[in-house]
Amino acid sequence: MSEQVKSFDALVRSAAGTTVAMDKWARSSRWTEGSIHLAPERIQALREMFDNPQTDPSALTRYRGALQSLLREHSRLLNRAGYDGKRAEAIADHTWARVLDQGVSELWAAWNVDDFIDRLGLEQVAPGLKSVKADPEFTKEGAAAVGYVSTLATTWKWRTERIVEEVHRRPPHQKLEWASKLWYESEELEFLVPPHSQHVTIGRAEKVVRDQLDKIDDVRGEDPLKVFTACQAHGEQAVRGLEAELAAMRKEYDNPALMAFLTKDAQAAVLKITKAGQSAHNKALDETKVAGGIAAWDGRMHLHNKAVVQQLREMFANPGQQHDEQTLRRFRWAVGVVLHENAHFAIPDKENYQLSAQPFGDRKWLRWGEEGFVEAFNSAYLDQFIKETGIDKVAPGILEVESPETYESFAPAARAVAQGLDSRTGMIGEALRRQAAASPRGQWDALADQMFESSKLPELVPAPDVALVKREIGEAMRTHFAWLDENTGRGNVEQTRALSTLRGQQAFQAGVYTVESFEKLYSSPTAQALYESRLTGAGVAQPTPEFESGPVREGQWERAAADLYAGSKLPKLVPPPEVFHVKRAIETALGPDGAAEPAQSLITQLEAQYASSDSKALYQSLIAAHSGVAPAGSAKPAQDSPAAAAVAARVAACRHDREL
Repeated sequence: MSEQVKSFDALVRSAAGTTVAMDKWARSSRWTEGSIHLAPERIQALREMFDNPQTDPSALTRYRGALQSLLREHSRLLNRAGYDGKRAEAIADHTWARVLDQGVSELWAAWNVDDFIDRLGLEQVAPGLKSVKADPEFTKEGAAAVGYVSTLATTWKWRTERIVEEVHRRPPHQKLEWASKLWYESEELEFLVPPHSQHVTIGRAEKVVRDQLDKIDDVRGEDPLKVFTACQAHGEQAVRGLEAELAAMRKEYDNPALMAFLTKDAQAAVLKITKAGQSAHNKALDETKVAGGIAAWDGRMHLHNKAVVQQLREMFANPGQQHDEQTLRRFRWAVGVVLHENAHFAIPDKENYQLSAQPFGDRKWLRWGEEGFVEAFNSAYLDQFIKETGIDKVAPGILEVESPETYESFAPAARAVAQGLDSRTGMIGEALRRQAAASPRGQWDALADQMFESSKLPELVPAPDVALVKREIGEAMRTHFAWLDENTGRGNVEQTRALSTLRGQQAFQAGVYTVESFEKLYSSPTAQALYESRLTGAGVAQPTPEFESGPVREGQWERAAADLYAGSKLPKLVPPPEVFHVKRAIETALGPDGAAEPAQSLITQLEAQYASSDSKALYQSLIAAHSGVAPAGSAKPAQDSPAAAAVAARVAACRHDREL
């Protein structure tokens, strides 16, 4: 609470600054002495409140009403971003402008007068001010504003207070423009009207509102309630009159085929291709200016107007027409955006799409994986999507052209992982299809499932251990995706794609190594005996030797290797994507007896190698050692260089079958 105002003159001086403080969009006030004009009875009530305050409810009602009127007038003098004095003055005498300025300010003041009273300490001047209703100051403008705002709130399903706040915070000359544009977008007209006609249609909507609000000048009568009701009806009609205008616009611009594609056909095609259980797209459309498309967490699909919607509009406006190659590429890219966003929305049955919002924002490896797999799916399945939706008939030749792939930092990595999985299963394209059918938060679970299922592990791993094994597989792979955002390539797209592919190959090989390690572990006689004794021991825990082979011992050795790694110079030398492999090499070097000397010797060698070798060469050599393929741009096999040989030796150590 501010310092208590104790006189009428102090109230006059303090009201402007207090109003500015109450409005977070206000920069200052245009108030000067004499610029506020209140009805004489309002002025008299304010003076009485300080000079001879009464405590009866009728007096408090008059005081509160006068304070509300004072707050209303001060709120109209606030300087906000975009204020243009000449433009505001030019419309000041128009009735519709007074409704949106004076009338809406009256509603805003009614909801904020308690805050005004608190900040000025007026409850101490006239106790009970906040417990009574204000004596209303009936104006035609206020009545029309009530009708206009309440009908907007009903139409848009917004709280009335929010509508008032949004209209009130804008300068007088921008209030109608804002409301008309929001109406335009809420009716998805940006998906129907060509760009060159949009300002015309918005102007038509503004004229409907102006014409209706101006009619309050013709309302006459002695009964204030009847006058209020009639003016309120004109405010309501200012919104409802837009329905007829909307029908005319839809008849003029509507393209049923385009809207069916965006709201129904594309969704059905993606569900058919991915075999996902459901789509989170609620068929609502919106515009975005920051990307080609956005699959929002509330189920709305946002599309870029110029780059996507208008390309599709042009395509559907002339079905079957021949187009040049450049135009077909534009069409194909726009269609690809629709496929991409619908693939985001494709999720399993009973999954809640909104639950992915928090982990998607917090975990970049999840975000990069989702965008990468969806875009790689887009590239692989776009032709099938075009055929499923009949776009190849709408735009003949669209299957013969190529469109650029986005997310060059992520898609190549995802494609590399998917190709590796497909090579294990023999089902080309299946890995990307399954990833597209997973929810954003379930991307790595789905990937670990595929790696697990493509191995011998389903026949080896006891049911209680399956979740743990899958988690280990997923964690080993996703480490490499966490660094995808650093594949900038310094503006070189080809280099970025190459580095992304490298990360994906690393991720896949990390998964393969983890799977093979678990296969060896769970197929060992000792591990089987350990689990058989655990399962047949009638609930009695069997003693486990200190160095018993099997999963229990594996955890001990893993922790020991992690401790040795942490105590060395390696954390400052080893690139993050290779940490997993280095730790596993140290773990192997411990041997069956957990001897530290061989492991420490390996650490010393690794420290020397990493301190003297180029990290990029190490990355490429690592992949070469796994895949036998020379790094891109290399004329010789990767194993020919000393650095490559060192990495190959480490990888061989990591993959060495343990003596169990």
